[in-house]
Amino acid sequence: NQSVTDAAAALQGKASGVHIINSGAPGAGAEIRVRGYSSNSGNIGPLLIVDGLQVDNIQYLDPSMIESMEVLKDAASAAIYGAQAGNGVVLITTKTGAGAKGNGRIFYNTQFSLSSLARPLKNMNAEQYIAFGKDYGWLNDAMLEGINYNGTDVDWGSEVFEPTWNSRHTVGFQAGNEKGNVFVSINNVDNNGIFAGDKDLYKRLSVQV
Repeated sequence: NQSVTDAAAALQGKASGVHIINSGAPGAGAEIRVRGYSSNSGNIGPLLIVDGLQVDNIQYLDPSMIESMEVLKDAASAAIYGAQAGNGVVLITTKTGAGAKGNGRIFYNTQFSLSSLARPLKNMNAEQYIAFGKDYGWLNDAMLEGINYNGTDVDWGSEVFEPTWNSRHTVGFQAGNEKGNVFVSINNVDNNGIFAGDKDLYKRLSVQV
């Protein structure tokens, strides 16, 4: 139920001793550090296991499709997974139809979030900038006349950054009986960053069967 689109970011603040490094940029996958940092290895991320299979990353997984996440960082994990578990193991189990035996259901989940700057930028306006330049000697009235300055003042904070709405939609079907179960879901993510324009836009469509 968190307003994150990255499965690794959903672990932030939820597991003891686990550090999540997240730039916050749309589409940027968070990095997981279970045992801190080490200089003796280029790959210091944990082993990622999704439904029993080893994967390179979990960015393709939407948090709404995950049933549970477990972090292993003891000697027992090394005994099971070998040397690859030296930086810890993250076990992920995705949702199935097992929880809906005898009661097939169609579900739809939606989430909206608003992103914006935490506080307004404290920039100099044009008058303050000109006074600053004159005080330090690299700006004068002759230079301003040379570029035909007409008193224009631009709020660059508002020009560069803008509040944006982000959305996530999931629709699916879940059913099961004593012979088996089925779970199908389609997830759509539309994540627009706070930079004006569409250069930091992240869209993802994923299907889980």
